[in-house]
Amino acid sequence: MKAMICMNITVLASITAIAQTTIKVVSSRFANTTVKLGENGFSSTTIGAPAYGKVHGLICRYNVYKALFRLLSILVVVYTCSFMHAATTSEVFNEVGASLAIIKSNRASGSGFVALLNDKKYLVTNEHVLRGGKPDIYLLNGKKISWNKIEVSDNQDLIRLEITDLTIPALNTATDQPSMDEQIYVFGNSDGRGVVTSLEGMVMGIGPYELEINATFVQGNSGSPIINKDGYVLGVATYASLHIEPDNWLKQGTRFTEVRRFGVRLNQLKWNTLTWEEYELRADTLVDLETYCVDTYKLIKTGEFIDTQKGYTRLIYNYYSNEKKYRRHTFLCQNLSDLATSYNNCSLKYAESRMHEHNRRNYSSIQNMHDADSALFFSSSQAREGYKIYDNAFRQIYTKPAPMIIRSDWKSQRLRNEAMQWLEIIKYLAGKIDRDNH
Repeated sequence: MKAMICMNITVLASITAIAQTTIKVVSSRFANTTVKLGENGFSSTTIGAPAYGKVHGLICRYNVYKALFRLLSILVVVYTCSFMHAATTSEVFNEVGASLAIIKSNRASGSGFVALLNDKKYLVTNEHVLRGGKPDIYLLNGKKISWNKIEVSDNQDLIRLEITDLTIPALNTATDQPSMDEQIYVFGNSDGRGVVTSLEGMVMGIGPYELEINATFVQGNSGSPIINKDGYVLGVATYASLHIEPDNWLKQGTRFTEVRRFGVRLNQLKWNTLTWEEYELRADTLVDLETYCVDTYKLIKTGEFIDTQKGYTRLIYNYYSNEKKYRRHTFLCQNLSDLATSYNNCSLKYAESRMHEHNRRNYSSIQNMHDADSALFFSSSQAREGYKIYDNAFRQIYTKPAPMIIRSDWKSQRLRNEAMQWLEIIKYLAGKIDRDNH
């Protein structure tokens, strides 16, 4: 690449030299005329008519050559900068590539990098990357990274693993404040395909804990380092957001209606040490809570689990069909299965009650009406009892998981905050549902 830059600069410099020589020759031919060259071009003077055409032609040619010289000078700068830009990407990657890592587990894949933090070498990535299970971590040369300690950030989506092989090169974090529009590079496992790619962009926003960048990272890039042109780490590519607000006319036509991408900065961090078993338990719990919220929403707010083929509305959610989605806390799945069962019984009894009420209106004899009244009273009583059971099961959507979430030692404020957010969602679903919609 450097040879190509030198070659192109040499060629353009040669052309420029020729243009300069041509201008000098043209300029020298004016020495025998009464036309004078000033700093900004030709000064006005009086020349004879026979010489006018000759001088005018020389003036035109001189201006053409002068413009050509200026154009070639600009091309030298632009052409050289474009090749230097390509070289910079390659040079930065060559400088940091030995510290980049690909992370794989049974359920997920992501990115990471070895960094020097507090005079120790760590594999750094996003905390959510390791929720896929115990990871296998490889450098780009195929070497597997081993580690012996986990530290979870108390306030950010970050986790670091202290590595055992101290010969692995480590990246350094930038000590200077990042600049707006600063050139950055994101090297990571884009789309989880097992190869590190290069994404370029600029710093678009700066905060005390996060950076906004326009490098278009995607799934699999979580945990990728955000590198500046000097090879220092500015942050960790973490998440993207998109807020669709069609009624917000003020945002229309701006970049804030598009996908925005953010990275977490590696400063002002507090770390909490956990064993793998301690971390995995908490990570699995958060994953189960997310699954529970999604299933609860689908069960009572959408028609995904509704079946009406038997003449009454029933829910087709059951434990044995869904328990494999939960890693540890299968009681959450059982909770929803009990809700579906109690609702189905209640719905069936109400359907029978309505049928008996309809029959009562069509009976003509007193005996038939008496029998219908008895059946209606019995089915209504069963329906009311069924509703109590259903109502209790409905309340347990919130009351069963709440103690586990509130009383657990989450070891990290951020993990606890996320758990409490899921609890608020569960509380909303359990308290805002119109049960008669079923």
